[in-house]
Amino acid sequence: MTPAIFVTVLGFNLVGDVLLRVLDAIEPGIVQWGRANLAPRQRKALVENCNYVVNLGRAMDFGLSDVAGVDIVDSNAALVVPFLWQLMRYSTLRRLSEAEAGAF
Repeated sequence: MTPAIFVTVLGFNLVGDVLLRVLDAIEPGIVQWGRANLAPRQRKALVENCNYVVNLGRAMDFGLSDVAGVDIVDSNAALVVPFLWQLMRYSTLRRLSEAEAGAF
């Protein structure tokens, strides 16, 4: 079971490693942890993680036409909030389909 992930302020806590953990909790096994920087300290490592998050979002068929990793690092709300919305929608629909499959 994935440990609880707490994000208190979206603009400051939302970095690539947190989003990677959220993506892995929603879609287990999608994140290849060897590609991720687990303790990013420099901006370059943060952007690499966020670029990986965007690539995974595209693999999950999210509409991310103008989003790049630097937008997440810079907390560009106009581009990050739609990504989070699609992530929540994906999670909700996945849980509903799992509940429906288990009901029959």
